[in-house]
Amino acid sequence: MVFGALAALLATLVAREYLDLANKYGLAPHDLATYTFVVLAVIWPVLAIPVPYVPLLMMLVLVLSMRAARDLAKSMSGAASTVLGVLYTGLPFALLVALRGSPRGQALVLYVLVLTWVGDTAAYYAGRSMGRHKLAPRVSPGKTWEGAVASLLAAMVLGYFLLERFAPGAPLWLNLLTAVLVNVAGQIGDLAESALKRGAGVKDSGSLLPGHGGLLDRVDALLFAIPVMWYDVEILLHSYLSP
Repeated sequence: MVFGALAALLATLVAREYLDLANKYGLAPHDLATYTFVVLAVIWPVLAIPVPYVPLLMMLVLVLSMRAARDLAKSMSGAASTVLGVLYTGLPFALLVALRGSPRGQALVLYVLVLTWVGDTAAYYAGRSMGRHKLAPRVSPGKTWEGAVASLLAAMVLGYFLLERFAPGAPLWLNLLTAVLVNVAGQIGDLAESALKRGAGVKDSGSLLPGHGGLLDRVDALLFAIPVMWYDVEILLHSYLSP
């Protein structure tokens, strides 16, 4: 329960920065609806809300957002950006809570967090020292293919040793595939947030962390990596995990 509450608080802070970015686009998302349903999304694994009810919650978000729009000309864009905010900032933390509740949940949470942060670090240092070929110059001029490859290799090496500890029966190909999927998802998440910031004309998502930008800047990769990790566990790894 404590983990779910902390995840909900973190998701709310991330949602605040997302809303600031959305407002810079002139989308006018509904703040209260976003906060309410981000928190609901995060704690649904704790409350054991059946998954089929989730689409109904999203429909309710849509209706409330359109009803609350002050400018009817922006009702659709406001509602759409509200729904996106719940999916983008709420769903990943909900799946992190669900991951925590699965067999070997603590180890799985540690795995996705450490793998993502180590990959980010490897990409940063390799990109600075060896980077020559731009990965996505329009979106993030500082990112390079060399950094992306270094991130992937670091994740594969670290992922192998971590997964061997709590899923020792998993075959090598599955071990490496898990690391690759999580790392690639994280790198795409990083680029996705960079695109949002560039479109909004800002360098950082916020100023919550002085000298490091906003909280969204720190968890952007995790917002994509966590769902991929959850699906990987549910579809591929579950039979190799033991309590």
